[in-house]
Amino acid sequence: MVHNHDIEFETRFGDQTVYDILMANTDPRNVAFQIDLYWAANGGGMDNPLDVIERYGHRIQLFHVKDMAAGPFEHDPRFGDPTFDPFGAAQKGFDHLDCVTF
Repeated sequence: MVHNHDIEFETRFGDQTVYDILMANTDPRNVAFQIDLYWAANGGGMDNPLDVIERYGHRIQLFHVKDMAAGPFEHDPRFGDPTFDPFGAAQKGFDHLDCVTF
């Protein structure tokens, strides 16, 4: 599975992004794509995640949705933080989702 960050949307190889290259050179039977909407919105070459979805939606199977800035529901670990508890962060996420109604 491919999960992007900002660098994958920067035009680095002629007029192609790393995301373009990954899409062109991976087999959909073997590689799933999860688009991180934060980085797609704040990445280099593509300014709008809808552009990415329109171009590659047939390959994108998962969405990573998070706040644009760290806030009360942002639970990504800080690099090198030995106190980060992934199970506690998961529980907070589950508790929040348990209250969400559609």
